[in-house]
Amino acid sequence: MLTIRSFIDAVMNILYPGYCPVCACRIMTSQALCPDCWKKLEFIYYEELGLPVVNANKIDENPGGAGCAFPVHSVVLFNDISRAMVHSMKYEDDMQVMVVIAKLMVMMVKFIDIKADIVVPVPMHPKKLRKRKYNQAALLAKIIAGKMGANYLANGLLKVRDTQSQTSLPYLERLKNNDRAFALNRSKLQLMQNKRIMLVDDVITTGATVYECASVLQTGINKPVKVACFARNI
Repeated sequence: MLTIRSFIDAVMNILYPGYCPVCACRIMTSQALCPDCWKKLEFIYYEELGLPVVNANKIDENPGGAGCAFPVHSVVLFNDISRAMVHSMKYEDDMQVMVVIAKLMVMMVKFIDIKADIVVPVPMHPKKLRKRKYNQAALLAKIIAGKMGANYLANGLLKVRDTQSQTSLPYLERLKNNDRAFALNRSKLQLMQNKRIMLVDDVITTGATVYECASVLQTGINKPVKVACFARNI
């Protein structure tokens, strides 16, 4: 027998088929944010799209320092909303929020007109991958590569040393933690030679991880590498 509650739920599912992955309120479309959460995202630069410019001077700032020769492009600053989105994607297996993040990253890549032949994700150590079940950077990189018309190379980089969690580590300790933790996949070197490479990660906090990864790539292929991420804290 159809109860009033189940009838209301059925109507709501028709009118508002989706939910906001951050606050869980109902919305009119799936794979999107509610208006309130959307307004709280601090977009770094999208003035042509009618979105606010935040910390525009940081757009191409190199987190690895003056000697770090690769541009880093990010969609938003790392605040409470973007943190909640990343947490849902990484630890709650929320594929809806992953699609939202991927869409925003594709928007950024197209807006900036980043050119890349190959998209490579920041890798995860096999031990951690077995525990986590998937690498969120790899899922994002695969979607972005498809939308760019670029080739996706899942294992262009390898994480060869299982590092400790970096959550509470300062920048210099993170650099030490990541030292020689990543290596170029020599079996894929020929595929990457003379190609434009874009490295993808979900979040950049201090820049230590992408610095190490991009440095390994650039040294191996002897060509500049670009970095794209969803959120940055620097």
